[in-house]
Amino acid sequence: MNNIEYTIQSTQSTDELSIPGFSNQTKSILKISLVLLFYIVTNYINGKLIAVFFKHHIFHRNPRYILFMHIVLNDVMEISIAIFMHIWAEIVYIMPVSLCYFLMAIAVTTTYNTPLNLALMAVERYIAICKPLHHPNICTFRRTYIILNIIWLISFLSPASDLIIILNAEPMSFFSTKIICYSESFVRTYFLSVKRSCMSLTYFAVAWLTMAYTYIHIVIAARSVSH
Repeated sequence: MNNIEYTIQSTQSTDELSIPGFSNQTKSILKISLVLLFYIVTNYINGKLIAVFFKHHIFHRNPRYILFMHIVLNDVMEISIAIFMHIWAEIVYIMPVSLCYFLMAIAVTTTYNTPLNLALMAVERYIAICKPLHHPNICTFRRTYIILNIIWLISFLSPASDLIIILNAEPMSFFSTKIICYSESFVRTYFLSVKRSCMSLTYFAVAWLTMAYTYIHIVIAARSVSH
């Protein structure tokens, strides 16, 4: 599904990593060290980009850079959740259901944010290239922030609907128990599994079709200008 689910599933058993001559504890330390190294390197690069954005105020009112910075911050949040859950799975293994759902809700929301943000960036470039006279009036920084809030709301629909289904399928005492924290832990009914698949397909299909449509028209506009 996404890199967070893959990360958590890959840590369900420390025995899955077979390294001759190493104990399970040593293998866990090695895995955590590699994950932390990846996290530090990735967030160092992202931190540089964030620092440049906030240092130069000219970027703050440009929709293109606002959307780019949003996807960077979104990735930082998504990776941070993934790293936290990975380390927790290696050290503690199980997690309170309430905490797991909270983390998974953020993880799923940020995962869906990425394709929607990319689609929005494609639309912004489409307007800038194909409708340049209307771009300053349509793509204002105020509207950009409003649309980003709408993206977060749309992305949150999936974990919110999951919670509604779980509340109807399980007693409240379920949230006082502990589970292995990964996405499939909350698939309590067949309908929930189907719902997740349909929503994922819808999100990514809309994003892909939007990007395909805008880039095709951008290419057509670029060719018409060159002739």
